[in-house]
Amino acid sequence: MARGRSPRVRRRAFTAGLTALAATLLARRPPAFAQGRAEWSALPDAAPLSSQFPPKGNWWGSVGPRAILGAWNGRAWDETGETARLFGYGGHTDYGGNEVYRWRPGEGFQRLNDPNPLDGAVREGKGVPVDANGNPVARARSVHTYSGQVYVDGVIHRLGGSPAWPGGFLNSHWKLDVATLEHTDAGPVARARQGAWRRVGPGRQAADRPCAP
Repeated sequence: MARGRSPRVRRRAFTAGLTALAATLLARRPPAFAQGRAEWSALPDAAPLSSQFPPKGNWWGSVGPRAILGAWNGRAWDETGETARLFGYGGHTDYGGNEVYRWRPGEGFQRLNDPNPLDGAVREGKGVPVDANGNPVARARSVHTYSGQVYVDGVIHRLGGSPAWPGGFLNSHWKLDVATLEHTDAGPVARARQGAWRRVGPGRQAADRPCAP
């Protein structure tokens, strides 16, 4: 009976096979990538986000509105209008504002409304939006979104997140009509493990209970 190949011969054959596979995959790369032409480009902004910050209030938190871009947040992208929208970003103890911003190429950022006051300062562990008289209003709280939002047919769906204040996780589904800026509480999302996903619209998905990277 013929003896099998030695471990050294098998290792050489395995390495040769991997090399051949890698060469095949590299040959199939997109032309721009294969030739080193793909690159990132900075888009000029007519108005930076910092130029649109609201006046300071009890929603400011430990970081302020710089946390809108800097604290565990994503964006909702409208492909047809080439527009990014930021809906109630901040969260935890960083920032409690629930205002909405819009970004378009060549225009930069624009704040579309003002944040609601909150029912307590960050040190008091409260963060429910209220009106000018201190009455609770049905509007979304500021959260770390962890990319748990998606734009579908004129509506931003925002799922879960870590709220201001003081943190933890919400099991919520808020909708924002981008034309009227009206908030709608769509009720709790189906409970799932952190990082699970569910379908929100045709061909679109968003995180049910997104978790930090």
